[in-house]
Amino acid sequence: MSNLAIVIGVSEYKDQENLPACKNDAQIIHSILSESKKFDDILNIDGYVSGREVKSKVSEFVRGHENEKVEEIFFYFSGHGARITEDFWYVLSDFDNNNIHTTALSNDELDEILKSLNPTLTVKVVDACFAGTEYIKNTYNISNIFDKSIQKKISKKYIFYFHLQGMKPL
Repeated sequence: MSNLAIVIGVSEYKDQENLPACKNDAQIIHSILSESKKFDDILNIDGYVSGREVKSKVSEFVRGHENEKVEEIFFYFSGHGARITEDFWYVLSDFDNNNIHTTALSNDELDEILKSLNPTLTVKVVDACFAGTEYIKNTYNISNIFDKSIQKKISKKYIFYFHLQGMKPL
């Protein structure tokens, strides 16, 4: 049984305000996870990272573990976030609003990648603007959102969304 972690801290942006603390946050989380000795493999991505680069590295990491029994996946993201077309998007360094599918990672896309490992437990911690708005500020029943995760066959899922006040939305 494997425990896996993916840690992403996007601190540098082409057309957005840089967030220097995000790289540091990711490095601290990576250190904590490493020191815990709980995780068998940790993917760490930080600094200036393009959409293609992040998607490639995450997909390659997951493919490298597809023949294992995965107990837990821990996902951490620190950087800009956006709500576009009823989904949360992890905004990456080369973000372009006209090309979001290449320059950002949607939460739905991430869930599809992670569920391919059929983990027993998925934990996501997201520190980004608009993180959790689907859960916190939506006008319809929150159970619909969790039903959506169940339909994607994610067995146990814990999500922590937060962002610091004072951040400018995109």
